[in-house]
Amino acid sequence: MGRRTLVLALVIGGLLSIPTSAVADSHYYVADPGYTTRVELPASNGYQASLWSGYRGAVGIKVSKDGVTTEYRTKGARHGKYGAIAKFPGFGQVRLRFISNGKERHVSPPPWCDGPAGVMLDGRVVGQIRFVGEEQYTSIAATRAKAEVETWPSMRCRILEPDRRHRPRKWTANFFAFNEAQPNIIFSVKRYSKRLRPASRQVAFGVYTGSLEDGVVIYRLARVVADNSTFVVPDPKATPENVVFRPPPPFSGTASFQRTPESVFTWEGDLSVQFPGIEPLALTGPHFYVDYCAQRGCAHQSVPDQISVRIGR
Repeated sequence: MGRRTLVLALVIGGLLSIPTSAVADSHYYVADPGYTTRVELPASNGYQASLWSGYRGAVGIKVSKDGVTTEYRTKGARHGKYGAIAKFPGFGQVRLRFISNGKERHVSPPPWCDGPAGVMLDGRVVGQIRFVGEEQYTSIAATRAKAEVETWPSMRCRILEPDRRHRPRKWTANFFAFNEAQPNIIFSVKRYSKRLRPASRQVAFGVYTGSLEDGVVIYRLARVVADNSTFVVPDPKATPENVVFRPPPPFSGTASFQRTPESVFTWEGDLSVQFPGIEPLALTGPHFYVDYCAQRGCAHQSVPDQISVRIGR
C-alpha cells in the first residue's frame, strides 16, 4: 500500500470500520459477528441526520448537507439488546431502546466476503435523542423514530487492493495534498475523462479531516463536482507542473501548484473549505505535501518518515 493510500485510510478508515479479528493470511481477514442499529433523524436548517450504534458500544451521529458531512463518534453502552446510551460532551446525549416490529429479511454478505447471510430487523427506537452542532448550525430532538438493525455472522473477507494493471484509468489528472501539521487534512482533486462524465461533472474535489473534542471524535468530509474551468493548466510548457484550482462552495478562494525543473514544489493561495459551525480550514501552505499525476507522468514530493496521522487538535 502506497503512502498516499495508507494516510487516507488512517484518516477516514474509521468511517467504514468493521470489527475484525486476526488476519487469516496476507489476502484475507476475519470479520467478527456483530450488529449495527441505524436510525434516520429529523434535523433543523435543512440538514439530513442519522444515528448508528453497534460494536463495542460505539455510537455515532452523522449530519449532511450539500455534499458536506460531519460525523460525531463517542463511546457508549448497550441499552437493551440493540439500543444505546451515550453522551456527546458539549453536543448532547442519546438514550434509546430498539423495539422490533417482527419483520426481518436476510441480507447477503458483501461480494468480497464469504459466509452465511445476515439478518435485517425492522422496528423503531424509543427514548431520547438530543444533539446540537457547533454554533447551533443544526439541532436534533427525537423521542422515537423508525430504525433497523443489521446483524451479521463471522465472515472471511478479502483485503481489497486495487489492481492497476488490469483496471482502466478513468481520470486524466489526479492531485493530492496532505497536511502533516494538526489538524491533518487531505485535499484531493480528480479530473475525469470526457468520455465518462458530462462537462459539468468532470472535476471532483474532496477534503477529509478530523478532530477530537472532549472525547468526541469528529470526522469531516466534503465532496463536490464541477466543470473543467475549476482545473486550469495556464501554461503546460512553462514548468513541468503548473495547475490552478478554483472549486465551488463549500470551497472559497484559489490555489496554485507548481514544480520547477529543479523539483522545487510550491502549493500556495487562499483556498479554504467551510464546514458548518467552525472557522474555514486553509488548504494550502508549507505544511502540505503534494502528489500530482497527469498525462506526462507523476510528481511526488518527499514526505518525511516521521510524519504520523492523528485525530486531534
